[in-house]
Formats: sequence, structure tokens, C-alpha cells
Amino acid sequence: MELIIKVLKGKRQGKSIFLQPESGYKKDTSLPYLLETDAISLHLNSQESYSAVELLMDDSEYLFHGSNVNPPDFNYTLMPKSVAYGNYEALFYNYFGVANIVLKLTKSSGETQLISFGNIEILARKLTAEQATFMVDFILQESEGDLYSCLSATRFSANYHDGGETPQAIFNKLITTIKTLEDILPSIINRPITRISSETRMQNGHQVSDIDEQGLAWLNENISVLEETDDTERAHLHYDNTYYLAQEIQTSVIIEHTDIDENRAIYGFLLELKRIVNKLETEAPKPLKKQVNQDEEGYRSFFSVMGKWLSKVNGVEINQLSDCKQRISRLIHSFNKHIPVAFPNKGLPVLSQKAKANRFYTTIFRSIMEWYYFNKIDWRAQEMLFAIKDIPKLFEYYTILKVRADLSLICDLNAKPQENSSSILQAYYRENLVELYYEPDYWMVGHKNAFDQKYLNTEIRTFEQTSSGKGFKASNHENRRRAPDIVIELTPPSGESILLVLDAKYSKMETAYKERLPECAMKYVHGIHGVNGTSPVKAMILISSTQATKASLADMHVSPYGLFDDKTVTPVLGVQGVQLNDQHIENNDFTLRHTLEHLLDLMV
Repeated sequence: MELIIKVLKGKRQGKSIFLQPESGYKKDTSLPYLLETDAISLHLNSQESYSAVELLMDDSEYLFHGSNVNPPDFNYTLMPKSVAYGNYEALFYNYFGVANIVLKLTKSSGETQLISFGNIEILARKLTAEQATFMVDFILQESEGDLYSCLSATRFSANYHDGGETPQAIFNKLITTIKTLEDILPSIINRPITRISSETRMQNGHQVSDIDEQGLAWLNENISVLEETDDTERAHLHYDNTYYLAQEIQTSVIIEHTDIDENRAIYGFLLELKRIVNKLETEAPKPLKKQVNQDEEGYRSFFSVMGKWLSKVNGVEINQLSDCKQRISRLIHSFNKHIPVAFPNKGLPVLSQKAKANRFYTTIFRSIMEWYYFNKIDWRAQEMLFAIKDIPKLFEYYTILKVRADLSLICDLNAKPQENSSSILQAYYRENLVELYYEPDYWMVGHKNAFDQKYLNTEIRTFEQTSSGKGFKASNHENRRRAPDIVIELTPPSGESILLVLDAKYSKMETAYKERLPECAMKYVHGIHGVNGTSPVKAMILISSTQATKASLADMHVSPYGLFDDKTVTPVLGVQGVQLNDQHIENNDFTLRHTLEHLLDLMV
């Protein structure tokens, strides 16, 4: 099986890309690429016959047509839509980043399979790249480099303790701990806590100045080791006006042992810090490498735009980690040289009476305890960011943060957080509770997760007649769910809550209005209901990018029944345009903020 992508129109007309299922391209080679303005056709060559072949892209499906269905070769072709003057529509127009090429193959028996042909990078025009740069800057500003925390539920957004600390927090703690050790460890090396013991040893008599009773007893039995000496200060015996010096003597020696639990704990802690540095180096999520051969004048790679973001959110620079590793290695070397221990003690140390009495040991032991309580690294923020490989996902994140920022300006944020809420923002608007949700799940009737939920997905998606012929049923419906990008739930002091559904669509406003809005109205307005049968969705607004000088709302309803008129009908349906540039349009009456404010006014 082989998939051939041919460029029909554009700068690279005549070029072809050959893809194989699953194998594709190795990680150490460059991805194949297309320009977002390339008009392409797709050709599938197979040794099997299929009743339907479809290209799956985002929420869309593109059907191939059989051009040769005679054994042993079967060929299927997807041609682009024709536009004016003999041109073709570019399939990836307004797309930017990595696209996964997936085909859905259906056999005559009804059996289906999804085949991935690997990834292709889509290079963008200067305008698309500038829009991506604008969104990256906005997201960095709004999220302060921590997108995961911003889009987490309010009960988790304050900290990471449910899954660990952020890499940056761990790194900052690491720097502080190393500095503490560098300041205190020299004092411990000078006067370490030791265990005292006494041993009987043979010693050079010239080095022994004082002899205890045990030594005198030994000399009494070993007179032969005594020799006359003129050195009265070093002599051990004085007898009959003669001084004697023992050449060797057996006596008790006081020995200080550093191999004790307190020192083993410090050594184990030093090794733990070194392990954490290695962990930060090796376990950090790795972004896709920027491709080296994508060099087309006037076009840019998604990864060149994302480079600024990825370098900031990674939080920990390699050269900083290298410096930490060197500093820790020096501490370990110095400790081993002056305070040798047989083995390290790992984990929480026991604060002994000796350690409590020594302020230097007490300080280090407190650092050890604090470290072991919160030393788990949570990579979720980095994984979330590195997973962004295309501009539609980037636009989705931009949109949710833009809605959150606008609601923060419209509403009263002095709201007491609701217990067990999964919202990412809670506020009040004229005594009505406003809760903002990112990708909430609405499960199909019958699913275990639908139990005890306020809202359900009630849509039957598969047209399948019952065996009795008396009606229609949902096929495998219990596993279905709906997850719109953005939902604003408005709860009055008394009465039923209502939902305002927003969905990000990085496309032309006209495309979103004609192709996406009807589909989303069916999925969300008519497919989501309360458990008692009510229709809670009172607005379905798509959000798309626009290059117009005015950001506007393409309302489905004609005046005087539109959102900004005096006889507004519900549900409100339309497409809101947002400008992805630095032009200031906030004074315009048709911005996203203005639309949100009108929706809230209408519903309360």
C-alpha cells in the first residue's frame, strides 16, 4: 500500500511525496513538507478493494473516488475542489505545523480500519506565521509560561502537589539547597559528629608522650623495648638517674569514627541531588526538532515560531544544570575526603539528639526533610506545550485564554470557589455565578460517566434501523461523548443553569459559517440536554480568525432578531471574528469581549 501526494498548483508544482503505512520516515530524518498554498491530490495504491476511502483531518472527512478498481491493483484518488480560473483549493490553506495523514478504509463487509501514513510539516506564509507569533506572545503573557496550570480546574490550579512540582520549582529548590550545603558543609567538615571508640594498638614510642596504666603494664612485661636516651622530654621512664625511651609501646588509642547515621544521611542526600539533576536532563519532554531542509522563500516552519515558547517554558537551561552537577560533584568529593562513610542512607533522616544539638546538622536535616516531602517532578505543563504541533491547536489555546481574559474584565472575580468544580474561572455577573470550562465532557446516555451528571449527550449519530422495523437506534452509543472547546455556565440565584458554547475554528469566517456552524449547532445545541429533558444551550458561537479591520459577529439571525438587536432570539448562533495582530480594536462594538458581554446581558 502506498499513498502519493502530488502538487498540482503552486511554487512546487510537479513535486510528489511517497508515503508508506506506519513506517514513514525515521526520527533522525527530516519530515516531508508542503506549503500551505499547495494545491494537492492524493492517490492511494492498494492490493485490496475498499468500498470507501476517506482522509481524516480535524473534524472533516474527505472521500476518495475509485479511479481503477480492477484486480490486482486498486487505485483511489482525492482531487481538490476547483475554484475560479482553473485553480484548485489548497487542502492545507491556513494550516501551520505538523499534519498527521490518516486514512479511514472501509471494506464491503463494513469493517473499517485507520491507517496512519506518518507526519507532514506544513510551512506557512508570512501572514500565518505572524499570527502564530502573536498568539504565542499572548499565551506566554496570559499563562506566565504555565499553560497547564491555567487550563486546570480551579481546585488544582493553585499548585502541583497532586502530581508533583513543576520542573522550574524543583530547579529553584535545587539551587537554594546547593547554596545552603556550600555554606554549611565546610563547618561540618571542620567539626563533624563522630562516634568515639578505644582500641589497643602498637605505636612508635617516639610518638607517644603519655602512657596510661595499660601501657605501663605492657612495658613491665616487655622491658626489652626500653633504651637509654638523653632526651629528657621524650623519655618514658626515669630510673636511677637514667632516662629510658620505649622504641614501641602498646597502648589505648582514641578513634573518631565518621561512619555514622547522621553523616550517611548527608552523603545520601548529596547523591539524591545528583540524581535529580540527571532526571531533569534526561526526562524532560523533547520537542520535535526543527527541520533543516524546509527552506522555501516566503514560508516559515512552525518550529521556528514556537522556539521562543519552548525555550522559555522548558524552564531549566542545560548549562544551568551542568553548573549544578559540577557544584554537587565538588561537594561529594570534599565530603568523601574528610568524612568517609561506608554507604549512604537514603530517605528521610532521623533527627538524633546529637544532630539536634548541632545547628549545622539541624539546618541540613531540615533541608533534607523539605526536599523529600516535595521532590516529585511534574512534567505535565511541558508535555502539554510540546504536544502543540499545529496552528489549530495553538488557536484553541489562544481562544480559551482570550475568553478567560475578557470574562475577567467583564465579571466580578471576588467569587468564592465552588467545591468540586472543574471550571478554570469562577466569577459573578449581576449576582449570577459564571463558570468557564475548557473541553468539558458530556457523556452519552447510558455511559457510566453520565451517572449523576447535570447534562448529557443525547444525539444518535449512526442511522441504524431496529430489527423490528419500528424505529431507529444508536449504535455503540454508550461510548460517545461531546467535548466543546469552551463552555460558559451561567447559574442564577434561583432557577436552572444555562450554557453558552464556544468553539475555536482556525479558518476563514465564511468557511466556519457555512460548513462548521450547522454541524456544531446539531452537535451542541440539539445534542446536549439536561437530565430532565431541558435544552440548556442558549448560544453556539464559533470563533475564527479574521483579517478584517473590524472584528465582527456573523450572526445567523437577521435584524431585529440578532444578538445586538432588541428582539434577540435564542439560541444565538454565529461566528465571531478575532484579529490576530497588534492592532487595538477594543473600542470596537463587535469584539469578542463585547459579544460575551451582550450574551451575559441577554441571559440574565
